[in-house]
Amino acid sequence: MPTTVMINGVNIERYGDYLVLIITGRGGFRNKMIRKIVNAIRMVGLGTLSIDELRDLIEFKVKRPVPPASPYGLLLLNVNYGNREPNWLLCPGCLSYVVNYLGNRWYNSLPNLFVILKILHEFMDINKLFSRI
Repeated sequence: MPTTVMINGVNIERYGDYLVLIITGRGGFRNKMIRKIVNAIRMVGLGTLSIDELRDLIEFKVKRPVPPASPYGLLLLNVNYGNREPNWLLCPGCLSYVVNYLGNRWYNSLPNLFVILKILHEFMDINKLFSRI
């Protein structure tokens, strides 16, 4: 397996109190790679890592470990395989499991409502989804 990953873009969008990072790339992401990118950006924001230090890390001028960000609050919202998209099968039981899981988690934290709405409105075509069931 190749060890090089091409990062095509890192975009940050603000939605109220939330930051949404959109990271695109090819070659598959490595273990905890996205969490390390998120933490490096966070460290720049906190002032514990300078922009120049981040640039040196990206350009491999310096090798410094960056710990991964906590997985809490991070969600994988989309994977695009391009021309190699697998033929996904949607099982109705799986869909109800996800809906029930999100519904049960909703009362624990209102910010999850924002995430649920974001997923439903921007990352899922509900009509297409339900046409498969």
